[in-house]
Amino acid sequence: MGAVLEGEELWRADPDRLDALFTESVNPATLTECLDELRYWQWLHDIRWRMGQTEHPGEFQGDEDDRISARRWFVEGLLTELAPVDRAEAIHIADGLKGVVDEAERRAEILEHLLRTCP
Repeated sequence: MGAVLEGEELWRADPDRLDALFTESVNPATLTECLDELRYWQWLHDIRWRMGQTEHPGEFQGDEDDRISARRWFVEGLLTELAPVDRAEAIHIADGLKGVVDEAERRAEILEHLLRTCP
């Protein structure tokens, strides 16, 4: 993956470039699946951080792998593209954003999309 985006911050790559990277992947088909994947990546990050703290207590653990960051960024982008199945899913996604989407601007984009596309 690194060769495709060499010299770029992978997680901030152009969305079209990320689409090209992840097109062949198994991708979420619904907003709920997106949220589930983002929760998985957050869980993995938390586990890795705790393991790092076990090995080196009090040390800075750094950020996650660029490939994981890129995947998270891609899936967050899907939250601004896929339409909610129903109002209940839109509410579920809005409630679930806290803790899995860090940037306020990104959360605002997702919430605006939910409001505009909610059946």
